[in-house]
Formats: sequence, C-alpha cells, structure tokens
Amino acid sequence: MLRHFKPKADLLKAVIDPHRRALTHLLLNAHDDPPTESQRRQLMTRLAELFLTHRGVLRLLANDASRPAARYLELTAATAKDRY
Repeated sequence: MLRHFKPKADLLKAVIDPHRRALTHLLLNAHDDPPTESQRRQLMTRLAELFLTHRGVLRLLANDASRPAARYLELTAATAKDRY
C-alpha cells in the first residue's frame, strides 16, 4: 500500500480526508448563534455519530507521534476559511 502513497503525508491525508470533510461540513452548517437547545442536542448527536463512524481516524490521530493531529487541524481550518 505504501507504494501508492510515496510521501507519508499523502497517505495520512487519504486516511483522514473523509473524516475531515465530514467534520468541516457538520461545523459549517451549524448556523444559528446562539443555537437553540434542540440544535445543540442535534449537533452533539451528529458529532458523536461522526466520531463513532471515524473512530479509527481519531485513534490514529491520538496515537501517532509524528504530529498528524496538528496538521489535521491546520487542514480543517484552511478548508473552513476557504468557504467564507
């Protein structure tokens, strides 16, 4: 598998990208400020579902010592900035 992803960064991006896109979509679509109680509950439910769906990615980010979590956050923040 590594031969398809020469730089490790490309492999990491391919692994985390579906989660990053889903999280970005979820957060960018939370519009009301401040949210109602129902909206907060719905957001937390969707966030929990997202984390459960992508728990392998979260485990990788939490356990990998090569600093991917910081890069992941940078990618997510850049994506959010591009949308505004």
